[in-house]
Amino acid sequence: MNLESFTSREYAVQGNLFRQNYDLKKLILIGEDSRTSLLPKDKRVCRFCGQSMPNTTFKNKAHLIPEFLGNQFLLSNFECDVCNKLFGTYEDQLSKMFGPLRSIFQVAGKTKKPTFKSPGEMVRIESTEFYDKEAVSLTRKDVTDNLFTANLEEGQMELTVHLHPFSLNKVYKCFLKMAYSLLPAETIAADYKHGLYYILHNDMKITAGCRVTGYSVGKNQIFKPHLMLFERKAGSNQVFIHYLILYFLNYIYAVPVPLNLKDLERYSNQINALNYPPLFLCGKNEIENLPIQPFYYDFAPEEPQKGQQQVIEMNFKKEDLQKTVSFNPETKEMNAEAVLNPETLKRIIIMDRENDGFILPLK
Repeated sequence: MNLESFTSREYAVQGNLFRQNYDLKKLILIGEDSRTSLLPKDKRVCRFCGQSMPNTTFKNKAHLIPEFLGNQFLLSNFECDVCNKLFGTYEDQLSKMFGPLRSIFQVAGKTKKPTFKSPGEMVRIESTEFYDKEAVSLTRKDVTDNLFTANLEEGQMELTVHLHPFSLNKVYKCFLKMAYSLLPAETIAADYKHGLYYILHNDMKITAGCRVTGYSVGKNQIFKPHLMLFERKAGSNQVFIHYLILYFLNYIYAVPVPLNLKDLERYSNQINALNYPPLFLCGKNEIENLPIQPFYYDFAPEEPQKGQQQVIEMNFKKEDLQKTVSFNPETKEMNAEAVLNPETLKRIIIMDRENDGFILPLK
């Protein structure tokens, strides 16, 4: 697949090196209506466990990519109900890792507009209406919890949200399940039997290369969710044959797909794989000044990650902060004389005003 991609000057060398070693094989635009006809259930064979009817069933609507990422149309011909139930537990962990992001940006999934509740419902984020316009409501339970911080002189506010515990290892298996769903059936059957066993069982451990790298991009750069699948070029000496890349909201997740039988001879206790650069399909000038921050996850740990937080940043024009009013949602009364005090904010409504995002604080 020949698509022109760009990266910032900072990652130009890394970008050229990656293109020299990998070809883009598949681009999936999540949310695009790309429905295809499904096989009759009695003709299906599960790609993951190898079972077919009558030894298993295909009653559930299985998705190639998690539905909560906005995928309503990419359905699976080859995922039985038993495997689908297992993979659902992995998807739940990935959803918990994303935390409130889906609710803030209203990424429609099975529940259409999702609601996020932090542990103890200290923070609740949900869809709402305000003056007959769609909006997102952020409510905190206790105004003394110190979850809000503000620098009014700089026009900045932050809300800290505690996440529910999640398993990095199950998140990793969720990424791998996506990759194994998108690869050709003959490739999976010939080369990834160890990978299939790994995502279906708990008695196999990966001690090296169990990683996800990626990037967070400027808060104003929100990606249309999409997946890329790359394949190693002939003659390349890179470790991994396939790479799965997820672009979601303002994050890029890059997953080298492990346990290909052709890769095993390249494995060692210390796997040095080529890092994916932040590639973009938009124009070069549009990305040159984007703030790009790399991150790295070791996804081997199986124990739940507890105490994780996300910080929601809100930026204002300083002059807008001087024009705020207080609003009583019960009486519908406004007070233009009130002085904004972030420490007393109980609720914030995020709205879109003429395509210019703005945030309206409520008392």
